[in-house]
Formats: sequence, structure tokens, C-alpha cells
Amino acid sequence: GDPHRNTTTEVSVKITDINDNIPHVEDNSPTMFRVREDTPVHGIIYNSFLSVDADIGLNGEAYFSVVSESSSPNLPFTITTDGNLTVSSRLDFETLNAFAMTIRVTDRGPSPLSSVFSLLIYIEDVNDNPPLFSKRVYDLEVKENSPVGTKFGQLQATDADTFPNDQFTFSLHSLRIPSTSDDHVFIVTDEGELIVNTTILDREQFSTYNLLVEARDYGGLRSFATVIVNVVDENDNAPLFSLGGYEFSVNENTTGASQALEISSSTSAASILASDADVGDNARVYYS
Repeated sequence: GDPHRNTTTEVSVKITDINDNIPHVEDNSPTMFRVREDTPVHGIIYNSFLSVDADIGLNGEAYFSVVSESSSPNLPFTITTDGNLTVSSRLDFETLNAFAMTIRVTDRGPSPLSSVFSLLIYIEDVNDNPPLFSKRVYDLEVKENSPVGTKFGQLQATDADTFPNDQFTFSLHSLRIPSTSDDHVFIVTDEGELIVNTTILDREQFSTYNLLVEARDYGGLRSFATVIVNVVDENDNAPLFSLGGYEFSVNENTTGASQALEISSSTSAASILASDADVGDNARVYYS
């Protein structure tokens, strides 16, 4: 109309959110982790990942899950819906020491949107394996009268851990047989060499020794093995007659002094016996 008339009022316009923003993990979130292999099952590695979503309400709420088909098989880790990275099964560095893990962040909107991010997880070795001998029982030989310092055997062992947890030394734990012998008849070096450590190694006194040897790593884990040492005979004993002297009577009319008294190692007209403390061929006695 004429003249023009007008009025004013306030109008409130409310924008209704739709789910049009993709949730994602915070940009500064870590993507690589190092985890000790003795971390317990259900132990928390990282607490916790946070998601970012510009939407509101359910459209802006997000949860975390593992993308199993994009992660390492037999993955020993999981993530809770609220973003805590945890251990789900026992870790073993010696079996597998690195894993790839893909995580999905999904919102709770009616038409859910999601994104993924990747993690690398490395397992750190701990000293959980003792050194193990290559044999439970070593059967060795050493000649009697061998001089001090004679090497007659080498121990071997392995440790499944990695440096420095795989470093170990050998030692003589005890001399079990004979119990009356000097414990220092033999020595075992740090490197596992068995060495004669006595000037009197006499088979006729002790023919067999039974040693308990030890392999111990620097963390104190250890294992044991048995070493049987057989002392090999040397021809170091002269035969000895059973008596200090012998007296025999022969007939005066016996012809031939050599026929008067027949002596041999097997049969004799008169008994003359000798023995030798050695063994085998070294103990065979001949008479003349």
C-alpha cells in the first residue's frame, strides 16, 4: 500500500547435522611401538588413541576395531572400542618379533563412515631362555699321565635369546664320581674346554670320573650336563711276581737244565706267577 508499512521479527534457523565427516585418529598419534616379550596378556601398550570427527551426536562418536584381513596373522594384540592397545596372547620374541596392525575408526551414525591407520609393533627380547647343551651326556677319553694343561674335550651350547642375553660361560659345577678325588683334577674354561689340572692322572687309581658341568648366561639362567671321563690306560706298570723269590728242587739225574723246570705264562711245572696293573695288551705277561 501507499505509504509502505513493514515490521521485523527474529527467526531462528537450526541446522540439522548429517553424517558427512569421516572420523580419523588424531594426527599426532604414535604409529610404532616396542613391546617387551614378557608383557603380560591384557597388559596395556598404549592408553589411548583418540578419534577426531567434526560431526555431533552419534555422527561424531567413534569406536576402534582391528582390521584382521590387513594385519599380521596370529596377531597377539587387540584394541578396545575406546582406543586402548593391549596384548591379547603370549608374546615370544624367538617365534616372531614384528607385527603389522591395521586399525579402523568408525562412527556411530546411521550410515557409518570410517577410516583406517596402520601400526608397526616390534617385540623386544628379554632373557627368558637358558643356554642349552648340545648333549645331555658327554663321553670323553683322556690318557693317564697326561700333562697338566692337556685339552681333551669341548662343550657346546646355544642360547635362543639375542645379544647380550645369549652370552654365557661354562664351568665345572661338581665332581660327582669319585667322591674321594680332588675336585680340581679337571677344569672347565669359560669357553667350554675340558683340561687336565693334575700331575697325577692314574687309571689304576681312578679309571672313570663323572663331572657335572654348567652353562650359565649373564642373567643367571643355566642348564647342566654330565661329562663321563674315561682314563685310557698307558703301559706304565711293570709286571710284578707274586712272591719276592722262589725256591725249587729238581732231581740230580734230570737231563738238561732247560728241561728241569718248565716255566710259561700258561702252564708250569712249578708255579711262578706275575701280574700287571695295566689293562689289555699292556697287562699281558710273558715269561723268559
